[in-house]
Amino acid sequence: MKRLVAMALVAVVALLSACRETPSGLTVGTGTLHQRGGECGDTWLVHADSGREYELTSLAAEFQQHELRVRFTLRERSDVVSTCMAGAAADVVSMSKL
Repeated sequence: MKRLVAMALVAVVALLSACRETPSGLTVGTGTLHQRGGECGDTWLVHADSGREYELTSLAAEFQQHELRVRFTLRERSDVVSTCMAGAAADVVSMSKL
């Protein structure tokens, strides 16, 4: 039983560290890029390893690859509304390929 509790605690800590907000209001983490088409137009999303999803306001051409693994720093935007409603809108501050 103690082993199970310890394993659960380690899993929770790992998930929390996968995506974190910095004191400056930026979100830092790792995740996978996905493109949505259809009624959403050419929208790019990042599915963070923490389980959160972010709709990117813009994405450099070098990162526009479906299912690309990335490390990111994002700034959430509460003043942006989209037709997709696929997650929190965010500006890319920095991004690198994993």
